[in-house]
Formats: sequence, C-alpha cells, structure tokens
Amino acid sequence: MATLSPSKLIVLFLLGAVAAIGASAQTFKVLAQFNGQNGAEPSSAVSQGPDGRLYGTTTRGTLLSNDLGTIFAMDASGNLTTLVNFSDALLLNFSDGFFGATDYSPLLLAPNGALLGAGGNVFYEVTSDQKFKVIHRGLGVSEGSIVEGVDGSIYGAETNGGDGDCGGSNCGAGYKIDPQGHYHLLVNFGVGNDISHPAGLALGIDGNFYGITTSLGHGGAGQAFRMTPSGSLTMLYNFCSQQNCADGADPWSLIQGSDGNLYGVTFDGGNASRVCNGFGYSASCGTVFGLSLSGEYTVLHAFCAETQYYCPEGSTPVWLIEGSDGALYGVTRSDGSATCYCGTIFRVTKDGHFTTLYQFQAGDGAFPVGLTQATSGLFYGVQYLGPESECEDGATNCGIIYSFDAGLAPFVRMVRDFGRLDQSDSIIGQGFTGATAVAFNGTPATFTVISDTFLTTNVPQGATTGYVTVTTPTGVLKSNVPFRVIR
Repeated sequence: MATLSPSKLIVLFLLGAVAAIGASAQTFKVLAQFNGQNGAEPSSAVSQGPDGRLYGTTTRGTLLSNDLGTIFAMDASGNLTTLVNFSDALLLNFSDGFFGATDYSPLLLAPNGALLGAGGNVFYEVTSDQKFKVIHRGLGVSEGSIVEGVDGSIYGAETNGGDGDCGGSNCGAGYKIDPQGHYHLLVNFGVGNDISHPAGLALGIDGNFYGITTSLGHGGAGQAFRMTPSGSLTMLYNFCSQQNCADGADPWSLIQGSDGNLYGVTFDGGNASRVCNGFGYSASCGTVFGLSLSGEYTVLHAFCAETQYYCPEGSTPVWLIEGSDGALYGVTRSDGSATCYCGTIFRVTKDGHFTTLYQFQAGDGAFPVGLTQATSGLFYGVQYLGPESECEDGATNCGIIYSFDAGLAPFVRMVRDFGRLDQSDSIIGQGFTGATAVAFNGTPATFTVISDTFLTTNVPQGATTGYVTVTTPTGVLKSNVPFRVIR
C-alpha cells in the first residue's frame, strides 16, 4: 500500500494546519502521544504483534542530534515503549551509514512472531524482547507495504531505487528477500517498461503481486500494476484516464479484499467541479476504487459531491483497509467539519454505500498515516502530528495513536492467510489460554498455545479454503478473512 512521502507530509502540514473540531463521539479515544523523548512523527500504520501490543515506527528519534527514528510498541492502555532507537549507534553498532526507520512501510508480522521492516537503507527484523537484526543493507527508499509470497520469501518495492533513470532520480525496483535472508533484485522499474516509482505491494490470490505507483509515475496521476514472483511487470490501469480525472488520480493505498478484487483510494480526482478545502493544488477530492485482477476499474465513491463549501464526509483519502465485517474502512486528510477541515474516518461497502463514521476534532491530531484493525475488533489510527505534546526541541505536534470502536466483534487473524497442507502457521487474537480446538473450514487442526494472544498450528490434511476458528473458554472466534489452501 502507498503511504506518505516526506514531500507530501511537508506540503500537507503547510496547507492544512488548521484547528480541528468535529462531532463528539464516545467511540474515539486518544491513547498515546509522542513527545520527542519517546520518538516523534509516527510514519505508518501500526501492526499487531504476538503479545497483543501494537508496533510501529517513527521518523524522528529520541536523540535530536542524530534524528533517525524509532521502533515502538504500545499496549492496550496506550503505554509506549521504545524498542529500538536508530540514532543509538552504540546499541546497534551502526556507524557505517545506517539511515534508520525513515521510510513509510508498516511492520510485517512473520509466522515466527518477529516483525519485519524496510526502513532507511536496510531490511530488518525486530522481536518483542527488543532483539534487532539487519537482514539486508542497501535498499532504496520504500513507501509501501512489504508482503510475504506463497514461496515464503518477502517481497517489496523500492520507490526510489534500481537502475532506471527518471529525470534525475531512480525509477524504483522490485525485490525479494528469500527465507535465508538473501536479497534478489527482480526488476528495475523504468527499464524496458513504462512503470515508475512503485509504492508497496499486495499479494493477489493468483500468487502475483499488485501495486500502485506514486504521483511521480504516469505524468503525475499514478498507475496500478502487476508483478510476478519472477519480476515481470504488467501495467493494469493508468489513473486519470477518464475526462477530468473522474476515475481518480494519485493513488495512496491498495489492498486485496477477501473477495479477490483490489481496492484502494486516490488522493486526487473524482468530482472535477470541486477543489478540496485547504488543498488548493488539488484538482478535486479523491475516490475509493475497485480494480479486478484483470484491470477492470470501478469508482466506488467520489468524495465531495455535497453542494456546501466544505465536505462533511471528508476529502483527500490516504489509507484503506478491509474490516472484519467485509466493508472497507479508511481515513481522509481534509474537510469533515466546517470549522476545522481536518479529516474523517469513513466506511464504504464494496457496492459503494458510504458512511462517515467520525470527524476529527481539535484534540485528535492531524494528518493520518494509517489505520489498523486489531483482533479485539477496535480500529487503531496513527496521526503524524498531534496536539498538546511538547517535543524536546520545542516543537509541538509530535503525533498520536488513537482507537476507534465501530462496534465490531473480536476475531482471530492468521499470520499467514494462505498455505499448503501440513504447512506451519500462527494465529494472533485473545483469550487463547484454555483453548480447546482450532479448525480450518471445519477440519480440526493440532495447535500449541504459546500465550493468551498467540498460538501455532499446522494446516491439516483435508483442509479446504474457508474461515479458521479457535474455540476458547468464552466462545468461538472466527478469522477475519478466509484462509486459502494452496494445492
């Protein structure tokens, strides 16, 4: 998925730094504030770990003389723990050009319970007990998700890397890290293809990878593409192909839904008659879109169809995920309230029914950079800037993490939601102590409870594609998406 680039953050800060006031709601809660001593300016969505805590990165660290960012953990009460301070060269023994967690890639939970990241110029692993290991050095800048492939390798995209020449910058590269930790360059974007500046990957049900390019690609409008595990590229869709960019432009997020289709948001485009409030450079206010694996494109929602000056539903969306109810949830960067224009949380079904769930208020932070649903059913969001927190260097607005309750029930999540028969896997959730059964679409599986929030299992013989269930002392928990059995 695409996330925030530094240049976009700077522009958004300058153009959108206005007070935020929205409708009060019991379901929204600010949990944690960064203050410079515990890091500042969180850079992407948080990821749930095997211990139930949420993990993420910041772009600024705790030593302002060498600001390289941090890796942090947050418990359910909002207590922040700094796991790794990238500025601390003595701790990490990196005195030879280590750049830190300055990229915008969410951490990826591996089946062994470790978290993987692509930050600065390295691909790394960190565990909940603060063990840190660099797996590979020399990555280009990355702006989107890394993802595990069906072969067990981790695949990613460097937004600015590779050997392609895109007018003074590299065009990007696709790569994989195999299970032994070896880096393999798969493809140079912009070399023998008209695709440039990728921003993250999503795994398709066909085993291929799907991604979007940033606004630097395709004349500033962006593209959607397919990459095979061997690195072959196919352009699926050029954004702003319709008159007045009615189909959207500048994609910022791409996921695969449980129905096998791709879904995402565009920061620009949609309703050509509107200019987003506070973002005068934008032609219009963004879209939510659907895209089949063959390239059939549908606009599910175009923001700002309202006649008033501001858009109560929000505008300029920047993140999208699928909730456990099968609907799509996301955040917008602007509008929402007539007095603050500081964004919203929204829900849209896959047939286009749109609902604004929350308008951000003055104390809720600004400039969302990610949204995650934990297995408790709660959503957790990250704001790059947050109010009322004084940073070490005298600056304010160091960032916050919030929770949002949309009324969804607890569930379990497979760490790897695909696999072959007899392949090992792990499940995260809650209430596992005393669990009596795990089943793959009704087929019983052996399992080992590691903790109340983490268990290991194997895909049983006879299993078929479908939901995974865990029977706990308090009831049966179902996986948020079907597990796909690979034959």
